[in-house]
Amino acid sequence: MPRLPVIEVEQANEKVQPLYDLAKKKLGRVVNLLKGMANSPVALDAYLQFAGTLKAGALNAKEREIVHLTTDVLNHCEYCVAAHSAAAKAVGFTPDQVAGIRNGQLDDPKQQVLADFTRRVVESKGYVGDEELAAMRDAGYSDAQITEVPAVIALATFTNLFNHIHQTPLDFPKVEPAHA
Repeated sequence: MPRLPVIEVEQANEKVQPLYDLAKKKLGRVVNLLKGMANSPVALDAYLQFAGTLKAGALNAKEREIVHLTTDVLNHCEYCVAAHSAAAKAVGFTPDQVAGIRNGQLDDPKQQVLADFTRRVVESKGYVGDEELAAMRDAGYSDAQITEVPAVIALATFTNLFNHIHQTPLDFPKVEPAHA
């Protein structure tokens, strides 16, 4: 049960309604995460702008989903794991590949390096070694992509923490817990 009010679309005030309209345009619907976040139009706007900005970055959609899902699993966010499992399928990952991302076992060596780097950044609070940066560069990731990894982690962590506080009700299919 959510611990903050859930602002339904028909309840949205003049500050929230344009943000919901934007979300509907981008996502096709207003998901429960956003309905909870709408308690602060500023937080909701910040989330939508940050997510939108990152979509134009050097990491492609699949790479962003690897970073998101890896972070979501490490932060034990049931809502985000479910949401980003669906998002990963929507950007072209198969169900088995999505399960592999959640479990940290990717078939693609380059993607595995990204997942491993993400895990290390989250676990070490960003204190990664030269060898981890070298592994990213050796796998073909640019400095721009490396720079965007903590940005995506920050966005994922924001939603993870919010969902823990709010206890956001799932509106995506529940997935099996990962073996973090």
